[in-house]
Amino acid sequence: MANYSSDNLIASKITKDLADNLKSYTLGGGIEVLNSPKTFYISQDGEDKIGNGTKEKPFKTFGYTLDRLHRCLNPGVGVTIDFLSDYQDPDNTDWKINFSAFTAFSPLVIKNSLKKNVTLGSLWFQSGYTNIYDINIKTKAMTAGICAQNNAEVNLFGTINIEMLNPTSAVGLWSQRSGVLYLNNGAIINITNSTGITMNDVLRAELGGIISRIAINKREPCQINFSGLANNFVFASLGGQVLLAYYIKGQWTNHNDKGKRFNVMSGSVINTQGRGAEWFPGSQEGTVQEGGLYI
Repeated sequence: MANYSSDNLIASKITKDLADNLKSYTLGGGIEVLNSPKTFYISQDGEDKIGNGTKEKPFKTFGYTLDRLHRCLNPGVGVTIDFLSDYQDPDNTDWKINFSAFTAFSPLVIKNSLKKNVTLGSLWFQSGYTNIYDINIKTKAMTAGICAQNNAEVNLFGTINIEMLNPTSAVGLWSQRSGVLYLNNGAIINITNSTGITMNDVLRAELGGIISRIAINKREPCQINFSGLANNFVFASLGGQVLLAYYIKGQWTNHNDKGKRFNVMSGSVINTQGRGAEWFPGSQEGTVQEGGLYI
């Protein structure tokens, strides 16, 4: 397991979950106090050990930058990670990002302001508030492209491309345990499963999780495009809510692909505001099981 710490940094608590093959980072809880919003830059020409995260001396890897954020302690100060060049995670690492109880970045922002070809592994957020802009995701061993859980709020902006490299039991966008995923201002989510193996769901909300679309300044249509094989386009269970009626355009980009439009059960709701049972894409009719509600 790679160690992104250096002698003059406090190492973050990195653990490896052998079942999911992910790297876990706890952000915050360190000693460096930030009194104003701060941006850390990453470049393929940067250096981890001698860089400082500025434009002039950017870091080289996403993992090292997360390690650096472990030092930051000051609730309410925004922290941004931005990319100055194309970037590919060294091993398509799958990331679980935790927020210390002592730190509440407002928010953590992961962005690609120069519209470079930036590709990260799966992103799982445990609590906290995060905005993500124009990032590619390639899953390695995790079961979701982007996941919000344990009261995490994750906002998606721009174009997010998710490629499912290990689709067994996989989900494209997943909210659970009161996590919330929002699509914002014309966001385009492209989810691709080209392996020939059926993935579970394109969208999944369960255990109080919510997948929704909100408008901050505009009412532009958002899109969710999927190509590949999936059991369900939308799945909601155990109190999950999928609220995608506001200007959402969903489609299967390959009409030969197979999958059920939706499956809702066990105290969960899929709300299309009356757009009908065929509003979500799919080659099979959706199902409403005991305790489920489709509107």
